[in-house]
Amino acid sequence: MIKPVPDPPEGAALTHPYSFGPCQGDMPVFAVRDGFPVDEALISACEYLKSASAIASEVVENSPPHLRALARSAEHSIELARALVEASLAGMHKAGLRDTLHEQ
Repeated sequence: MIKPVPDPPEGAALTHPYSFGPCQGDMPVFAVRDGFPVDEALISACEYLKSASAIASEVVENSPPHLRALARSAEHSIELARALVEASLAGMHKAGLRDTLHEQ
């Protein structure tokens, strides 16, 4: 059997399970799975933040004046989170951590 995704190299940073999106009852709606390469998780997070940034920009442009400051605050928070993710990915790449994950 051929695995569609190779195992990450030993010592690679991996995610821990994290549940979110609670609903009525004990089971969460969503969860980040255990053992996913952290660099791939950060890449996905950056893509989600790009989408959220586009939405936030539209909300800022279309908000009434009394809500515009709140919308702009959300926009800036998204930009800060994206900058942290991008800087983390760049740091991993510089340290050679991303290269070792993508060699396989």
